[in-house]
Amino acid sequence: MLCSIGVIAKHYGVSPSTIRRWIKLGNIQIAGRTFGGHRRFEVPNEVSSEQEPTRKHIGYARRQSARLREA
Repeated sequence: MLCSIGVIAKHYGVSPSTIRRWIKLGNIQIAGRTFGGHRRFEVPNEVSSEQEPTRKHIGYARRQSARLREA
């Protein structure tokens, strides 16, 4: 089954622009293109749901110092 760049990006947890970069570097192969020129990819099956690495989400909050609040 062929899928879009958005599905592939979601599978790898990256943005579609990263997928395009990987294509240029030769890390991912395009399975074909639609008549409109959209890329299509084979559904990746090398990683099962049991083997997926756990992703860590790190939050960041910037706190203003008292000096900045007074200005």
